[in-house]
Amino acid sequence: MTSVLKLPEMLDEIKRELRTADLSDAFRDCQTIIARDIGGHFERSETPEGVAWLPRKDNLPHPLLILSGATPRAATGGAGSIFEMQARSMTYGVSSSIVYAGAQNFGSTKRNIPQREFLGLSEVAVDACETFIATTIDGSI
Repeated sequence: MTSVLKLPEMLDEIKRELRTADLSDAFRDCQTIIARDIGGHFERSETPEGVAWLPRKDNLPHPLLILSGATPRAATGGAGSIFEMQARSMTYGVSSSIVYAGAQNFGSTKRNIPQREFLGLSEVAVDACETFIATTIDGSI
């Protein structure tokens, strides 16, 4: 009977742990997954959902969005990337110093640039990050 009486206390402890668990180790693991996943969007010229980017309008020899390489480098953790991590939150993105990245990712009617979304995660990457986070939380309970 004692274990039944302790169940509400145990559940309260689990709730406390879930609210305060330090997820920074899981976020570090996710950083690698995110960079790899976004890099794949550039390699395959597709959105996080796997939809092909609109084809180019010119006959330039370089792949879409990869003239200098600055955007893919910034989007995958290199120069110009944003990665901020705290115990309970993580931010990943491309710095505004890569001035054309936003127009390329979201499109720009003003500049006649079609949307070619590269920031975002595939379902596989989301599942992998969720697993790291769940494992971290499970280990703290």
